[in-house]
Amino acid sequence: MSVRITALTDPEETSAGRRLAWLASGPDGSPAGYVFLRLFTREGQRHLAEVDVQVHPAERRRRAGTLLLDAAVAAARRDGRSTVIAQAAAGSPGAAFLTARGFRAALALTYARLPLAEADLPALTAISETPHAGYRLTAWEGTVPNELADTFVASRRAATP
Repeated sequence: MSVRITALTDPEETSAGRRLAWLASGPDGSPAGYVFLRLFTREGQRHLAEVDVQVHPAERRRRAGTLLLDAAVAAARRDGRSTVIAQAAAGSPGAAFLTARGFRAALALTYARLPLAEADLPALTAISETPHAGYRLTAWEGTVPNELADTFVASRRAATP
């Protein structure tokens, strides 16, 4: 199958970065997949790019994903990025695809969900508002504040099996 890669215009730009996009299509013009490349612009993240490659299952193993990834990685290099990151569920076709192209697993996330319909919200609020020796509740947006960076890294290491 002959795959055509078309660069698209993505007007979305935020204070955290900008995105580039490409579409893969077959000889008849039907879409086969796409890739978004996020180029981070915040301080401390300008070396990073994040890639999101999606190929329709019926179109896999026909080079669309490889060509899309190649276009995104080339654009990241042209923009001076030294690190490209991606997300894929362990054991998924996406994880196998990324591993075969030199990506390696760096962080495994485990999600715990609390169904809010079953939650005792007053009890949870009371727990969160009660002081606990050695702990304080804090929040931030974006990069971890410098004064919290060391303890944040230590807590992440402690929580990772």
